[in-house]
Parts: sequence; C-alpha cells; structure tokens
Amino acid sequence: MTFASLSTSAALEVCRYSGFDDFRQAFQFMPVEQVPLSAAIVTPTQWILRLPGCEVYFLRAFPRLIDASVPKGHLMILLTMEEASETTFNGVPVQPGLVAFMRGPCDYRIVEPVARMSAAIHFNSRMEDRGWPSIESGLLSLAPSSAELAHLKTLIAQLIVSAGAASQSWLHCALGQSARDSLLTALDAMLESAELAGYERSVSYRKYLQIMDVVDSVLKTDPARPIYSEALASAAGVSVRTLHNATVRLRGLSLHNYLRMRRLWMVRQRLLSGDPCLQVKSCALAYGFWHLGEFSSAYTAQFGELPSQTLARARSA
Repeated sequence: MTFASLSTSAALEVCRYSGFDDFRQAFQFMPVEQVPLSAAIVTPTQWILRLPGCEVYFLRAFPRLIDASVPKGHLMILLTMEEASETTFNGVPVQPGLVAFMRGPCDYRIVEPVARMSAAIHFNSRMEDRGWPSIESGLLSLAPSSAELAHLKTLIAQLIVSAGAASQSWLHCALGQSARDSLLTALDAMLESAELAGYERSVSYRKYLQIMDVVDSVLKTDPARPIYSEALASAAGVSVRTLHNATVRLRGLSLHNYLRMRRLWMVRQRLLSGDPCLQVKSCALAYGFWHLGEFSSAYTAQFGELPSQTLARARSA
C-alpha cells in the first residue's frame, strides 16, 4: 500500500487539498504562517497519526516559506523523508541526514523551493526523562547515524501505513501505546547516535529574525505604503546591507522580491474572500501595486491565473 492510496481510518486522519489556497497546516498546537513560492501544480496532503502524548505528521506540501513557533512546554522533531534540495532552515542550507530538535519556546523559518515529503513528531511535553538533548529551549540541529535515521524513517512510514488500515483508534488503546513505545525506542537510538551539526551556532540568526519581524510588521501595518530599504533598515536599526543579508538568508529572496511576493499573497487572500463589492484594481492599489499591468503579470506568474480569475472563482464557489 502506498501513501497516495491511504484514506482516513479510525486511527489515521488524511487531509488532501486541491492546492495551496485551501491548505491548512495540521499543527493545531502552534502558529504557522505559509506563503507559496510558485504556482507549481502540487496536491498537498497531510497524514496525521495521533498517539498517547504525541502526534506523527507526514506531509507532502508545495514550494513555500514557513514561519512557525513551537510553544513553551512542547517538543518537536522535524526530518525530511527525501533529499531536501535547496531547502534552508533558519537561513542555513539543509544537508542530507540532518534532524531538527526543538523545545519551545522556539521560532523557526524554512524556505522550501521545491515540493517534498517531510515528517514531524510532536510531543505535548518537554520529554526530559529519556536522556535526550538537555537544551532548555530553542533549536539543535543533529546529525544522527545513517542507519538509525533510516530505521526511524522506515518506522514512521510503517506506522502511517498500518494506521491507514486500522479499524479502531490508536489514541486510547494498547495499539497506540505500543506504537508510541516503538517510536520512542527508535528516537532514543537515533538521538543517542547524533552529533551537533551547527544550526544553533548561527549567531546571526536571532538578529536576522528580529530584522525580518520588523520588515513583516511594517508591511502588515500599511501594505499600500511604498517601502524603501533605507527606511526599513533604519526602523530595524541596521545597515541596508545587513537588511539585505537577513532577507536573503531567511527568505531566500532579495528584499524587493520578498516584499512583492508577500504583497501578492495578501492580494490573493483578499480576492479569495469573493466579496461582491471588491474590484481587482482597488485591491491591487490597497496592497501597494500602482502599475496594474505589472501587477497582473506578476500575479499570474506567481499563482498561475489572472487576479480576475481568482475573484470570479471565489464568487462562484
């Protein structure tokens, strides 16, 4: 049985989406903001297995930017299920075989230029009684042995497939506890073999994160206002060069391209409301696009359809 053929069962929740517009991140325990990077035709899917005290998430998404925050008192482990081509995590290129280990409170930023399969294991506690890394809060990037990591990935896949055929929920039964014990044993071995890989040594990350928070705040506060790099740098208390470096590191784009992409996404979200009084022109102007021809071309390149088509589709839904 393949993942594509799995459907929701008593133990497994399967969420399929027509595209990035209706995609909703399954992480209900934490805030996640996503912005699509291209109009690539991908059918996002999430497979969710809930076990006692934890959840296993298996995901095929679309090219995107991700901003997320693991809350205090929670632990999350992220790993790619296939090679993470060109992906960056907190501004650092993701090398094959690395795992992110996070205890909240912890913010993270990901750039995924291509669609890929990934997995996340979330615990609604700090899990401090198993000898796992003793970080108080924040992120550790770990390089486990290839054998132990491969075993963990195989186990995750087996659990998801088995849950897809289950006739009863695993959350409150012996099957769930057994699956959780198997998962913990695999995690014990994987983490025991792991060495630090270096994300946490990126001293500039926190500074860059603060800079991008300023950029996003200025954009959201008044999206119609022209934004100039000198003014943004001044607001963030840094040089224009540092502002540029922060944007490229954390967003994978130049400042100009990042601001345009975020504005395009804001326009799309507004158009998808289907407001009968809304006009494409007024919507574009409200988000800082004064040259309507260039706006239409950029929008179509980003989302694969004209803004008028988005609005018409939303109104007919």
